[in-house]
Amino acid sequence: MRERCGHSSKLPGHLLRCRYNLTERNCEHFSRWCKTGSTSSSQISVAWTSLGKVVVTVGLKAVGLLLVLGLLQYAHETQEQQVSAARPVADPQGAMGAIPPVKRKPVLDCRA
Repeated sequence: MRERCGHSSKLPGHLLRCRYNLTERNCEHFSRWCKTGSTSSSQISVAWTSLGKVVVTVGLKAVGLLLVLGLLQYAHETQEQQVSAARPVADPQGAMGAIPPVKRKPVLDCRA
């Protein structure tokens, strides 16, 4: 196999010592080593880059969501403080004072 590859040197240790590994010892690693002597994999580099972009995007969205929720809570608390400051001071009879009794008109009994 080494004669076909054109390299008389040994295979790198990480390609020989273990079984197939998608991220470190896949077919692209071996074919690139046969052609160039380097065991890098552009597909794996692209996959890691894409995964990193996904993680950053999700992280930024989470931070943005927390920021918006924090601003909403701040606005709500500010509004509650303004409303409570505008309320009159409660008196001993209740928050709005004594409520006068409702005056009802007498009901005429027409049955008699």
